[in-house]
Amino acid sequence: MAYQIKDDILGIFGESKETGKSTTSDFREGKRTLLMSTFTARASAEGMALFSRTFGNAAASDDQFDALKTALRTSGALSATEAAITSHTEQALDSLAKCHNPELINQLTALADTLITRNV
Repeated sequence: MAYQIKDDILGIFGESKETGKSTTSDFREGKRTLLMSTFTARASAEGMALFSRTFGNAAASDDQFDALKTALRTSGALSATEAAITSHTEQALDSLAKCHNPELINQLTALADTLITRNV
């Protein structure tokens, strides 16, 4: 779960040169993600109006998408979604406590850290 949430965030806030993906394609396609759901739950009336005009609108301008990115940050939706990544990762790592193989625990912990801190 944490991996997918991080992937969705990178799809919007990542660097296109690094991810190999446009940072507006998820907006243009109207891809429903935890980030978008969190935003719609927190957005002001102005933010929701922007969302309605922009999200899923393939003809929206880059400036409109930039404004929506700003709204995702200022509404707290981005930070709340990043907190969900941390929570899901902690739950997964807590499950490793049942494992009696320290080497495996270390490898999986390192993998989890790599996956949630990645930029691509």
